Amino acid sequence: MILKPGESIGAHHTDEREEMLIILEGTAQIECENETIAVSSQAIVYIPKNMLHNVTNLLEQVDLKYVYVVTPVG
Repeated sequence: MILKPGESIGAHHTDEREEMLIILEGTAQIECENETIAVSSQAIVYIPKNMLHNVTNLLEQVDLKYVYVVTPVG
């Protein structure tokens, strides 16, 4: 995924899936339910099943590049 400065993917649920985000370049703001964290390149973020979450590019002049891996639970 590539997010332009200030862009986000929009809040969505993982439902019955788990998700892992691997930040390659830039700085992401990860909102997961009631918690918000900022993570930079080379970070890995785990998002459990049934979680409402969003990813936003925090930087003003740099694209956020990350890979996400989704797997069903069960």
